[in-house]
Amino acid sequence: MGTRELDANLQAPVVGIRTSPRPAAAVAEFFDSCAESYEDWAAGLRPRVATRLLELVKPEPGAICLDVGCGTGLVAKPLGKLVAPEGHVIGIDISAGMLELARAGAPGNLNYQRLSAEPDLCFRDASFDLVTFGDSLAYLRDPYRSLSEARRVLRPIGRIGISVHRRSLDTLAQQVFFGVLDEFAGEQPIALRQPRNQRSLLGEVGVLKGMLEDVGFTDMTETTFVTGGRVRSAAEWLHMMAGAGPRPYALLHSLGLNFRRRILNAVESEMRRLGEDAFHYHLAYTVVAATGARR
Repeated sequence: MGTRELDANLQAPVVGIRTSPRPAAAVAEFFDSCAESYEDWAAGLRPRVATRLLELVKPEPGAICLDVGCGTGLVAKPLGKLVAPEGHVIGIDISAGMLELARAGAPGNLNYQRLSAEPDLCFRDASFDLVTFGDSLAYLRDPYRSLSEARRVLRPIGRIGISVHRRSLDTLAQQVFFGVLDEFAGEQPIALRQPRNQRSLLGEVGVLKGMLEDVGFTDMTETTFVTGGRVRSAAEWLHMMAGAGPRPYALLHSLGLNFRRRILNAVESEMRRLGEDAFHYHLAYTVVAATGARR
C-alpha cells in the first residue's frame, strides 16, 4: 500500500480521533487510581518503553526539555540526569497522583507542574530543545494540534520524541476481550463508550511520521517495541486489562460487582473457545523521533 493510499484510508479515522471527546476528568481519575501500580503494569513494560524513547531522541547535555503527560516521571527523571548539569526538564500532567510519585527522588534540574496540554501549551515559542510524549499523545483530544503546539514551542531544529501503543499487534485473546467489553459497554449509560478502534491508528507504521511531517518535522526515525506474555485466569486477565486505559478501567471498576461477575464469566467462556490462544497478550509500542525543519 502506497503512502497516498494509506493517507486516504486514514482520513476518516483521523477525523474521529480529533473530534471524539475524551473528558480530562476521566483520564485524570484513571491515572490517579493506577499511579501506584503504573510502572509495574505488564511486567514493567512502561519503563522499558521510556528507555527506548530516550535512546531514540538522544538528548544532549544542556538541553531544555518539556515532557508532556509526564506521569510518574518515567521519561522526565532519566532525561533530567542525561541533560544535567546545565540542562533542565519541565514535566506536565493533569494527574495529581502521578505527579506526587514523580516528585519523589526527582533530580534538582527537574520541575513538575500540574498543567493540561490542551487546548494549547502555555509556553512561549521556541522555548525548548526537546519535547517528549511518553505514551500520552493518544489521550489528547486533538493529536495534530498537540504536535503543532510541540513544534511551536521547540527551537528551529529542536527534537521531538513520541511513544504510542500499536494496537494492530494485539493477540486474538485481546481482540476477543475488547469485543466482549464493547458488547457490555452498550448496556451502560457512561461517557467512555466510543469504539476502541477510533483511536487505534496512531501507533501504526508511518502514521506518526506522516503527522509529524505535516506539522513541520523531518529526519524521522521509527521503531517498534514489542513484548508479550500469558496470564493464568480470567480474573488475572481483567486485572491486567483494567490497567490498559481509562475506558476498560471505568467499565471494570465503576459498574458494580454484578457487572464484573458477568463480564468475568463471559471472558472465561470466550477464552475456553480459544484453546492455546487463551489469555495470551502482545503489548507493542511505536516509538518515533524527529527534528524540526528550519522555519
